[in-house]
Amino acid sequence: MDSAFFKNMFKGDRVLWSIFGVMLVISVIVMFSASSALAYKSGDYNAPALRHMLFLGGAVIISTICARINRRAILSLGYAFLSVAVVSLIYTSFMGGGVEENNASRWLEIFGIRFQPSELAKLGLIVVLSYFLSVWQTEDGVPDRCLKWSFGITGLVCLAIFKENFSTAAILFAVVFVLHFVGQARLKTLGKILSGIVALVGIVFLLSYVAGKFDVEVPGLPRAETWVSRMSRHFDRIEKKGSDSYVVTDDTRQIDYATMAIANSDGWGVGPGNSVMRDHIPYAYADFIYAVLVEEYGLLGGLIVLFLYLSFFYRSVMVACNCGYMFGALFCIGLSLMILVQAFAHIMVCVGIFPVTGQPLPFISHGGTSILMMSIYVGLIQNVASWEAKPAGEPAKA
Repeated sequence: MDSAFFKNMFKGDRVLWSIFGVMLVISVIVMFSASSALAYKSGDYNAPALRHMLFLGGAVIISTICARINRRAILSLGYAFLSVAVVSLIYTSFMGGGVEENNASRWLEIFGIRFQPSELAKLGLIVVLSYFLSVWQTEDGVPDRCLKWSFGITGLVCLAIFKENFSTAAILFAVVFVLHFVGQARLKTLGKILSGIVALVGIVFLLSYVAGKFDVEVPGLPRAETWVSRMSRHFDRIEKKGSDSYVVTDDTRQIDYATMAIANSDGWGVGPGNSVMRDHIPYAYADFIYAVLVEEYGLLGGLIVLFLYLSFFYRSVMVACNCGYMFGALFCIGLSLMILVQAFAHIMVCVGIFPVTGQPLPFISHGGTSILMMSIYVGLIQNVASWEAKPAGEPAKA
């Protein structure tokens, strides 16, 4: 196959495609080791990794399709994803229609296909709000009255996610907040909104803490006690770590074994497929795959992955800066920032800086919904990279 075929097949920025490809290769290699628990359940050592490879192959196809769709269809795609996400979140979070796993109803199953509505909400909300911010642009930035609509929509979506998945709601709000900053919303107004949100979350955690002391449930927030206990265990673990009184319990074994995996690398790694802790870490193939990666490939392997995420974000920002349309520039930054923040959240959990959140590592962790949505992210960013220059006199909003 000549270079012309690849150039026509993979439209957009070659550097971004290369980083994406390297990430997928790393995912395949690490999954062969990290999926040992899944292999044991299935009775076939290669089945989980091969299934994962099929998902990754589908991700490449989907990303190339999204890189080629008409740019005006992107907004329609955003509306569609956001609408489906809102209906699904209401059904799973407030009507009891979700599939419960790991004490959380974050999944919806339709015709045997299970997915997380929150993943659809991320993409839909970022695309739709990017369009709104581009349309509302004035010489003085975005008017305050418009922010009532954008943060109102954001608040409703995050509230629906917050009930079952605090970390995802927090990450989504953080990315949307930065998106408004980039979209030239007034700093004073953003400061007031941030203060209000921080105060509200603080009140919720305070009520959850008090409710936990009296062994009662916070109305409407069944996982509130879990959030507080995770944070309490996290700080208690930091305080007691290294002392003779510290013991590994069922509540802390995820992060304890992940820390042991990183320590077991001795900085150099134990080699491909030689992980010892992969069989002890729950969800080693998803929530803690970075710990397995560092155990086998050492600090150098961990730093290379971190560098790839930073490079992907930097290159995406360059694509956004070269885009003559505000809409494309904003959702390009928003989607790439979502990838970066989620990656950092996963890594900081694995190294013991953050409490356990259950965030997968983008492009690398096992998980159909996550892989599918991240591939769409890549495709849409590449779509922006291939946009022609904005014609003179045409507004930058569309």
